[in-house]
Amino acid sequence: MLALTLHELASYLECEYQGEGCCVIDCLATLDKTNATSLSFLHQDNYLRFLSDTQGTIILSKQHSLNYTGNAIISETPYLSYAKAAEKLRKDVAPSLGIHPSAVIAESAQVGEHVSIAAHVVVGEHTSIANGVVIGAGVIIEAHCSIASGSQIRSNSCIRNNCTIGCDVVIEAGTVIGSDGFGFARDGERWVAIPQLGGVVIGDRTTIGANSTVDAGAINPTHIDHDVIIDNLVQVAHNVTIGSGTAIAACVGISGSTSIGKTV
Repeated sequence: MLALTLHELASYLECEYQGEGCCVIDCLATLDKTNATSLSFLHQDNYLRFLSDTQGTIILSKQHSLNYTGNAIISETPYLSYAKAAEKLRKDVAPSLGIHPSAVIAESAQVGEHVSIAAHVVVGEHTSIANGVVIGAGVIIEAHCSIASGSQIRSNSCIRNNCTIGCDVVIEAGTVIGSDGFGFARDGERWVAIPQLGGVVIGDRTTIGANSTVDAGAINPTHIDHDVIIDNLVQVAHNVTIGSGTAIAACVGISGSTSIGKTV
């Protein structure tokens, strides 16, 4: 993780602070397992019992800071400030820019600048990969897809034909976008598959968890709007629409043609 002083981190969060501004913060901890250089947060009263024995720096509200004399960042929204602080302190290994020699990219595909395409990626015909996209190892992106700038498609995911993915989308490992919707017609004693040609449209800043599935629409696309968060192991069937800002927990199944509104 990065190391920042209390003053530097409070300035980044645009929050007031109390205590020693030169104190170094270089790790995260829960309130019951803090140390001199850790950062933790308090946003619920039932954790107040840990406050007297806490070391390091705590993000807490103005009200809770009145009973605390140690190093603290004072925030109106401690949990949100913690999320921003953790992102700032996190030091991931940056993906290597460029295209791995083992990747297979169709001649008709368009690939933007500053992309990272890892080993054994396949990119199909007439697919567009915008600037700054990161594609993990083993990802398959089929034909006539579009992935907008800043999006991340993590390892062993599959984006099937005719899918459109917005800016800054995160699709976690093992997820399938655009699989055939469950559409069949009865012909005597057998089932006849109905081609699912509508694809999927995913809005900006949406996150889809690992091993989830979003089926292609039968005629019109399955549509997931902006700023949606979807957990692991979720099934979104064909022609579903999900409004912006909605959150879906793990193991949910959403039946075909269901419509879910905004911020659900």
